[in-house]
Amino acid sequence: MLTLDYRQFERAMRFQMQVTPRTCEDILTWAGGTLIVGSSTVDGAIQRTPKAEASKVNAVPDAKIAMAIRKKAKKKGRKMSRADMKKAVAKERRRRKQSRAYTAGPGWHKAAVAMGKRGVRIQGGFSKSEAAHGSGKKPTAKSLVAEIVNTAPAIEKIGREALQAALDDTASDMTAYATKKLNEQFAKSNA
Repeated sequence: MLTLDYRQFERAMRFQMQVTPRTCEDILTWAGGTLIVGSSTVDGAIQRTPKAEASKVNAVPDAKIAMAIRKKAKKKGRKMSRADMKKAVAKERRRRKQSRAYTAGPGWHKAAVAMGKRGVRIQGGFSKSEAAHGSGKKPTAKSLVAEIVNTAPAIEKIGREALQAALDDTASDMTAYATKKLNEQFAKSNA
């Protein structure tokens, strides 16, 4: 489980609650969605989570891919001809190229949808992937917790910094919005 520094976010949350008429649930839902997919002023976790470089995917030797395929086939008790292996290597290389952004996109999909956002385009095999177990939960009046879960295997390794940066930028955006509203209230009362 990732641990993040929420201090800046908590300050922004308190400030926005004092200045705007929005409910705590609304603010948290908006912040959860912005944290994941971003906004016009904030890059969310989807944009910030690193994606595999195409050149690195292409640099993996066919022999290494074939070894992984052979290992899986052996576990299943299957033998593959040379032609079948060549097709399987090409198919696996295509699959790896297509899934370069697996952790960043599909990993956050269900959480984004739960926060009322559109999510991302997912491929046919998504339902069988680890990322399909991701989730999200909007806050309620009884439980003021916005829950976002990315279950892609590499998220803990590559996603922490991206998520922390998105959280900090979301907090800065919240503070800027609350400051704007406070200035509008001040101008209205002094008009």
